Amino acid sequence: MDERTRRIEELLERAVSLPEPGARGTVVELINALLGLYGDGLARILAVVRAEGGDELAVRLASDELVGSLLLLHDLHPLGVRDRVEEAVGRAARRLGVTAELAALADGAARVRVRAAGCGPSADAVRAAVEEAVRDAAPEIERVEIEKAGPGPALIPVESLRRRAADGGTRPVAVDGSREPGGHAAAAVRAEARPAGAPGPDATGRPDPEIRCELCAEPLEAAHRHLFDRTARQPRCACRACAVLFADPAAGGGRYRLVPDRRWLLTGFALDDETWAALNIPVQMAFLRKVSGDGRVEVCYPSPAGVVEADCDQDVWDRLVRDNPVLAGLTEDVEALLVNRVRGAREHWLLPIDDCYSLVGLLRSGWRGFTGGSEVWRRLSTYFADLRAIAEPVPARGPAGHEHLLEKGVTS
Repeated sequence: MDERTRRIEELLERAVSLPEPGARGTVVELINALLGLYGDGLARILAVVRAEGGDELAVRLASDELVGSLLLLHDLHPLGVRDRVEEAVGRAARRLGVTAELAALADGAARVRVRAAGCGPSADAVRAAVEEAVRDAAPEIERVEIEKAGPGPALIPVESLRRRAADGGTRPVAVDGSREPGGHAAAAVRAEARPAGAPGPDATGRPDPEIRCELCAEPLEAAHRHLFDRTARQPRCACRACAVLFADPAAGGGRYRLVPDRRWLLTGFALDDETWAALNIPVQMAFLRKVSGDGRVEVCYPSPAGVVEADCDQDVWDRLVRDNPVLAGLTEDVEALLVNRVRGAREHWLLPIDDCYSLVGLLRSGWRGFTGGSEVWRRLSTYFADLRAIAEPVPARGPAGHEHLLEKGVTS
């Protein structure tokens, strides 16, 4: 539809620029007559829809991108400007992974209050996305003003847990036995999503006022660790103190687990087309993770709307582990097997779960139209190039793969 719209705009510009005044006037009159005819037709259709199905059915029709734009063009949209702006702001917020709300609407201006949760897109990316969404939904809005909200409340009373840890109730320990938790810098996922350990323009070591710990609201460096919230089933940005605290699995009742920082490119991975087909994944990229508590394995794949999740067939997973013993050491909840078969690739990675969510965010924020657009494919290529630069090659099969796993001191 975007391509067709651009073509129509191009033809209109050419029509009004015709050097012959008579021809220009005739073309413009023809266009106006056609628009009037189609507008009258749409008005009658909408009247019938409302008579038969009420306003609810009219709103459902208007939620279609093409139908909604045509109704806006003819001033027939069933929703008022406030409802359209609020819906557009909510849609942009979900796509960006931020919290946003319409704070005020007056004098042709919409003021939108935005609060980012931990890692997220840059302020410029948020502004551009919200402005575009509002402009598309409510052309009558002349300007969009972005108001930054203060940090949200801490998720849990961290201070009480820290006191308990100091009194000896829990004792933070290093995740991999080789360095203090928090020593590894996990780069924030900004407008350009990257694997969490990849170098990038945000890995400066300086506090970023736009990023705060999602447990205690302390300002974070752009490079920081993540915790996996087992209740909400998503990563949380963490300051150094919270990362140290929750390196102990007993802290906080086991709700949070520190996301490890090993990144392995699995060489010699055994996954034939038949086994891949048995996973019933409709796209050519997915990540699989073990879920703590019930022994399930989830297969997750990115989409323009976010993560799609389904249970993995246990027999298929058992086959994968048998053929690739390195998977026996996959840490529950916080690590995943990422399979990339896009455009003929055959790559298999053992990654922290936040890297996988970074990939989902990249696709969700950058996808355009039916094919994604050239920009999202460029960013996807950069993502995997960054990953190859920091990942360690590890054999997936045979004793060598298992010995390498044991040497690392990793347990499932």
